[in-house]
Amino acid sequence: MSVGVIARLLALLGGLSLLGGVGCAAPPRTAGPVPAGPALVVVAPDRPTRAELGSEAYADWAAILDDYSAAKPARLRIVRVSAERWRRLFVRPAMPARYAAVFLRADGQALVRSGRVLDPPIYEAGGAWALGGARPDVARMGMTPAVVARRR
Repeated sequence: MSVGVIARLLALLGGLSLLGGVGCAAPPRTAGPVPAGPALVVVAPDRPTRAELGSEAYADWAAILDDYSAAKPARLRIVRVSAERWRRLFVRPAMPARYAAVFLRADGQALVRSGRVLDPPIYEAGGAWALGGARPDVARMGMTPAVVARRR
């Protein structure tokens, strides 16, 4: 899959927010298409429940993701999409969870980590891989390799 195809896939996710405060109850939205290139797609609900917002796990997840977002390589884009929107746009990988991290390479390969990522090295290893680095130990990090395919 070419960089242009990935750019179109990311553009399909229009209405996503670039992260700048994932811990917010209603993250800001982008007006235009999401920039092309290697990406971390954060799957998270548009409106977290009150219980989620009040949980320590949610607060930890948001803080870890915000820290990674601030320190990540500039070439790696971060976008947010709900699991429902993911399912409408993509055939695979399947998105059974409300929360996930999808590390996406320009060629359409992906590493998927279901659930909230509470371990910063997962973001670091997945982000480095998305940018062309070595593949992390997916079994140890709870990641699943996949190829992204959009619905037609």
